Amino acid sequence: MAAAPTVNEPEADAEAGEDETEDDDDDTAVNNRKDRLTAYAKSIGAAEHLIVAEAPHTLEADLLEPEANEPLLRAAFLKQKPKSKKKWQEILDNDRGGPWGFYLKLRKHKKFIGKGEFAHDVALAIANGGIFEAPQYLDDAIRGVLADVSGEAR
Repeated sequence: MAAAPTVNEPEADAEAGEDETEDDDDDTAVNNRKDRLTAYAKSIGAAEHLIVAEAPHTLEADLLEPEANEPLLRAAFLKQKPKSKKKWQEILDNDRGGPWGFYLKLRKHKKFIGKGEFAHDVALAIANGGIFEAPQYLDDAIRGVLADVSGEAR
């Protein structure tokens, strides 16, 4: 049986995983897959059936784009990290905006939040009447799919 972590071990830190860094320090661009998906769809003759609604960052970060979502997302974040109000404010205060600040934290610190738990907490807050607005690209993607009720090529 493994010994319990001590105060000096990362597992004992309430914010464990935050200080892990990747070798990739390029924080100037977001790695999206739109070009690869489009090329693949074209290669199999399905380009006219594909709509790619490109996310500027990653979903969790993009949810901060509609400013109305901030209180709900803050609550979900602080549910996982109750002692991290300052970290949340640092995210919001990023020079390029809160979504970029959140994206950088998620990208550089793979265990910054539990994405599944965060999604669950956000969904519960929405279901309980929390104010939420979908990012524009997600709204566009859903409306694009719903507009093609026949299933035919566009």
